[in-house]
Parts: sequence; structure tokens; C-alpha cells
Amino acid sequence: ISEWLSNRKLPHVDKDVITIAELCRDYWLHCEEYYVRPDGTATSSLLRTKQALVPLLERYSQTLASDFRALSLRAIQTAWIDSGLKRQSINDYTAVSRQMFKWSVYHEKIDSSVYQAINTVDNLRAGRSSAIESTPIQQVPQSHIDAVEPYVSYQVWALVQLQLLTGTRAGEL
Repeated sequence: ISEWLSNRKLPHVDKDVITIAELCRDYWLHCEEYYVRPDGTATSSLLRTKQALVPLLERYSQTLASDFRALSLRAIQTAWIDSGLKRQSINDYTAVSRQMFKWSVYHEKIDSSVYQAINTVDNLRAGRSSAIESTPIQQVPQSHIDAVEPYVSYQVWALVQLQLLTGTRAGEL
């Protein structure tokens, strides 16, 4: 019973007949529970997962998971490039795809050879693909920072100054 509850289906699933659509469904159900904040709202990881799974479903939904290979994932990366996605987003979505296959191996839905195969697909490197590069985040002009001083408390202004001196993020303080 515990195996059935943890897998949402009968144990000993025949790994040779599960499709990509079934893997995506099972992984999505897992993500809907996993990527939730304590207040019940979804995290950004849930949206990223959804965006990463769509091309898998569009191109390979009826493909047996055992037939999904490195070239399949590479074809999806190429489709993302062709659609104009930025390189970092493509790498993020590729990581989500890998994570789904890793999760599927862990839950004994597919053979580990499928995960091993797609794990050989590298992330896109800057200047090594035709993917669009993100524009670097520019520094905020000091005049904009100084303009908020009259509107914040002494403690908040001290945090702003500390960030300027150390380069930390607000969440790190």
C-alpha cells in the first residue's frame, strides 16, 4: 500500500510501456505538491516546470520513455533556440527536463539508462550556440538610490548602505 501511495499507481510498472505523457503527468502531480510555499501558493519553480514540460508533450507525448534519448532533448533545445528563448532560460528548462527523468528513475518508472543518456546533453554555453544572450543587468544610478533616503527609516537606509558596500542581496541581509 505504501508503494502504491508513494507512486500513485501500482508498484512494478512496466518500464518499457510508459510514455513521456505519463511521465510528465506523474512528475507534474509531484511538483504541484512539492513546489508550494507554507501559505499554499505556488513557487516560481512550478511555472518553470510547466514551461519546460510543454515542448516534451508537444513533440514526444506518445513516445515511449525508453525511446527518449540525448538527441531528443537536443531537438527540444534547438526548438527553444528557434523560438527565441534566451540561453539561460533554455538551460533552466533543460535542467527541469533532466530533473523529471531523474525523479522518474528514483520512482522506478523508467530505466536509469534513459536518464544517463539525456544527462550527457550539455547546457548551452555563452557564444557557443545561436541562442540569444540575456542583456546584463545594469547598475542602478547612485542618484536613484540617494533619492529614496528621505522616504525610508534609518534602519532601512543603513541596510541600503550595507548592500552598496558589500554587494549583498536584500534577502542575504
